[in-house]
Amino acid sequence: MTLKRDPIVLGASCILSGDDVGKIRPNANALIVGTSGCGKSTSVILPTVCRMHYSNPIMSYAKERDAYAMASYLKAKGYMVHVLNIVHPQQSTISFDPLLSLESIEDIDALAASIVDSAIRQSADDYWQAKAKPLLASLITAAILNGDDACSVGMVDVLKLFDRLIPKESGYGVETELDEMFQRLAEADSDGYAVREYRSWHALPYRTASCVRDTVAAALSIVFPEAIRKMMQEKPQLDVERFVWHQEALIVITSAVDTAQQEYANLFYRDTERQLLRYAAGCPGGQLPREIRYIFDDFACSAPIQGFANDISLFRSAGISAIMLLQSEQQLETIYKEGAAIIRQNCAVYAYFPGGFDDRSCEIVSRRMGLLYEDVLYAPMGKVFIMQSGHKPLHIDRYDTLHAQEYQDYLRVIKDQFHQKGGDVNEKICA
Repeated sequence: MTLKRDPIVLGASCILSGDDVGKIRPNANALIVGTSGCGKSTSVILPTVCRMHYSNPIMSYAKERDAYAMASYLKAKGYMVHVLNIVHPQQSTISFDPLLSLESIEDIDALAASIVDSAIRQSADDYWQAKAKPLLASLITAAILNGDDACSVGMVDVLKLFDRLIPKESGYGVETELDEMFQRLAEADSDGYAVREYRSWHALPYRTASCVRDTVAAALSIVFPEAIRKMMQEKPQLDVERFVWHQEALIVITSAVDTAQQEYANLFYRDTERQLLRYAAGCPGGQLPREIRYIFDDFACSAPIQGFANDISLFRSAGISAIMLLQSEQQLETIYKEGAAIIRQNCAVYAYFPGGFDDRSCEIVSRRMGLLYEDVLYAPMGKVFIMQSGHKPLHIDRYDTLHAQEYQDYLRVIKDQFHQKGGDVNEKICA
């Protein structure tokens, strides 16, 4: 069975067919660059989503009203819509618990590293990072081993263990309330991963052990604030296997102001990528039954998605794609560093919307398109520079979404929902 892919709208005379993937374009990934207010979302995302039939989108939003408006529209199109609202977790229809999809020690290490990195990015001292990761990994492993049913052990159980990890001076090292539990684990496996890493921390001098614990505490408080912990206990998980077989959509809501919320969102993106790639490997031809299309409204807003630069190279064969909106090339390089080049290389489509004085982006566009730097820098709004595999570059008018029929259909749906909900489109329309 050939995977059906939906088109992507780039400009007034440039609507790329999904059938081009694997023939003209090597992949369906797109990098869309342009300063805030230049028309990226309106001219690309909105008309592209309006033309979707075969793809299941996973979309990010920093504005709740826009997110719920899109949720209403997708629901009217026949999609089952899920919402992960990190700004107001109680309004979510699903939750995400990173422990429930772990399959190996390597997964545990990767999760611990991702959580700790959320705090360490604010520090220049790698020592605490190196010590904090294995300590958290040992607690995650211990929670799983100590639970009655490993499949039901969640992050809240790890957090409860951590709350009991209060070091007290004891000779050269420390002692805690968890010593007895780890002793029981040692009796079952004296050199087990959890026991070994806990002993390593346990033997540290009191002040050092306390500082390592404080590093873990800082990371956990950033990624899992109280409202998120409550959501993980009360809301169901996204059923990834069902998601890939049915017409479903997921909308993730974060804050443009409280960037700490992005840490939890990025854990979710990393986890779903891993689950989707693993599931695809077991499907006929190694490909998902429906295309999964990540749509990042602000891809490089605050923190990197761990492993994304590697994962994006695997997307095409699995039936996954990503449309990434950026404000500048510099933004991508700052957040993803050496991974930025890999992400660019795995995008067969690139579009630049002029409107700002972004030297780095203009340099890249002018070089790739063979244009004078000044012609790119001073290009008027309303235009778009497009580069795609298998075609010559284009400098054309952007797509006139506001006068398109699909936009009128979109507005009609939103207005209907607005009136049905008594003027509040932020109702829980997806339940």
